[in-house]
Formats: sequence, C-alpha cells, structure tokens
Amino acid sequence: MTKDKLIDFLIKTEIPDDIDSEKEKQIVSEIFKYSWDITPKKLYRYRNCTDYSFDALENDKFLLTKPTLFNDPYDSLLYINRQKIIDEITKPSKGKEDIIHKLNTDLDFRKSQIELLGNEFVEKFSKVESFKNEIEKEVYKSLSNTIHSKFIDDLIDESIKSLKQSSLVGCLSERIDSVLMWSHYAENHTGFALNYDFNERYSMDTKITGLKATEFTDKKLFPVKYTNQRFNATYYVEFHFIDNYYRSIGLELKKPFFDKLFYYKILLFKSMDWEYEKEWRIIKQTNLNYDDNKSNIDFIENIKPKEIYLGANIEKSNKDRLIEISKSKNIPIHQMNLDLFSENYRLTIDKN
Repeated sequence: MTKDKLIDFLIKTEIPDDIDSEKEKQIVSEIFKYSWDITPKKLYRYRNCTDYSFDALENDKFLLTKPTLFNDPYDSLLYINRQKIIDEITKPSKGKEDIIHKLNTDLDFRKSQIELLGNEFVEKFSKVESFKNEIEKEVYKSLSNTIHSKFIDDLIDESIKSLKQSSLVGCLSERIDSVLMWSHYAENHTGFALNYDFNERYSMDTKITGLKATEFTDKKLFPVKYTNQRFNATYYVEFHFIDNYYRSIGLELKKPFFDKLFYYKILLFKSMDWEYEKEWRIIKQTNLNYDDNKSNIDFIENIKPKEIYLGANIEKSNKDRLIEISKSKNIPIHQMNLDLFSENYRLTIDKN
C-alpha cells in the first residue's frame, strides 16, 4: 500500500447509511490497517511563537481547526457542476410518460419504487398528467430553470459552508527541511516545529491490563492527494436537493445517504502547487450545521512531541522559552540553520 493507493481505495470505497454493520466494520478495519501500515514514524507540525502555541506544547495538546481558517481559499473548496444539476432538475423528465405508465402497469417496478421513495410519493407521481405537446415541455423547462436556478445556487452555497464547518483538521508534513514551509507556517523561520509519532497512537496502552485503545476511533489520519482537479461533489448537492424537495412537500426520502466516508474524502484534495508539503491530515468530524456556534477548534490531549526544532531566525527570548520547555518535558531540541556555504537552497540541523 502507498499513499496514492490508499487515497484511490478511499475514493472508490463507499459506506452508505444502510450498509450491513459487519460489512462496515470490515471496510473500516481495512482502512485502519492500510493507514497504520503507511503512516510515517515522523510527521512535523510547524508553529508560530505565540503564547497559544507555547501553552499547547506545555500541556501536551495538539490543535485541530476548521478548514475555514486555512490560508488557501481553494482548500476544501469542492467542485460542484452547477449546470449539470440545473439541467437534470429542470429538463422535462426524459421518458416520464413511460415511467408513469410503468408505475401503473408493472407491479414489481411499482413495489421497488415504493421501497425506495415511499408509497405517498409514488402515488402522487403516478397520477401526474403527461405533457400535451412540445410547447408545454418548453414552457415547463423555462419556468423550472427560473425557479430552480436560485434554489440551486443557495443550496450550493449552503453545502460549501456546511462542509467546511463539518470537520476539525490538524495538518502535518513529512518534511522538516522545507524552506517554503518554514516561511509559510513558522513565520519566516522565526517559529518552531514539532515532530510527532502518530504511528504509535494507533494502538495505545490503557490503565487496564491487556486492553488497548486507539486515537483513531473518532478521528482519521490520511495523506493528502495533490491534483489539478477539485473533488467533485456534484452528486452530494443533487442528493440534498432531492432530500430538501421531499421535505418541502412533507415527505421523507427513503434513499440512504450514499457515503459516510464522503466527509473525509473532501478534505484530502489540494492543488499540485502545494505538493512540496507532503501533507498528512488528522480529521475529526463534527456536524454539518455551520450556524450552531460550535467551536472553531479542538485538541488532541495527552500527546507529547518527540522533538522540537527551532527556526533559523527564531528570537532569543522564544528560543530560551522553548529550551526551558524541552528541559522540563525531556524533549530533544534542535536548531535549524540556513546553509550559507552550499550552492543549493537548503537547511541544516544542529542536533543537541
């Protein structure tokens, strides 16, 4: 298993709401094993020198934040094919007359649709009158386009907002020697970085003899996939349009949500421009309600880094404070340096 193969496995794997519980356990176990197998022993977190960052380090906390706080506006910004949705919804139903006829003449087909959509909806749809002529169809399409376009735009906006609010994420990198990452995420090399071993968090001892626990029951750790194509969430919006439509006419959509993994997948795609980061993400799900005043942050508790790395341009006062923390917590600390005598752009590490 490689990072790309793990992402590909995730993308092609779906866990619908109505899946058999044993089958779901099997899939989740596979994902858990694959992730554990390829998680690097060293993943790095870049930090600015703030009281907030120092406090988290001193108290063995690892910060998770909403994607709304990320510096890349395209991060977690899904692709939604607006025109496809509008075309599907507003076009006169292709073969609608045939479907109505089949509902009224084919008992097996009618039964299958009742199981999927509910008896009340099938009853209403089977009594819809057919279009009398092509003019009626065109009038229907024109009116539908006007009515539904605004609704679709609102739904897309709601979907993007809610999905960006539905998770808490912690970002890590396989690299400690990236000049760009020290510049972007450690305040122009004046900050610091922490080395974490999340591999050992897959199976942890508890206070009960012989009983193991894992950090990744309510969280997942996955590598990021770098691509020039945004994640296509068109089907998600189509699903929720139908669900909202049913609710608006007092009915319940009996079709199960198509994929519980969807909310992880959407956070694993970034532009190729960011490929140098070699990023991994810890993802914790919250809920889709972006207006419920839930916190923008959360923490993983009781997690201590394996090493501290000081930025090449860190201020002395911050360096001294981090050295004190490293001593009190028995964490090795190292100094990053610009290599002034190399013909390459590179950083070196003084290991104390």
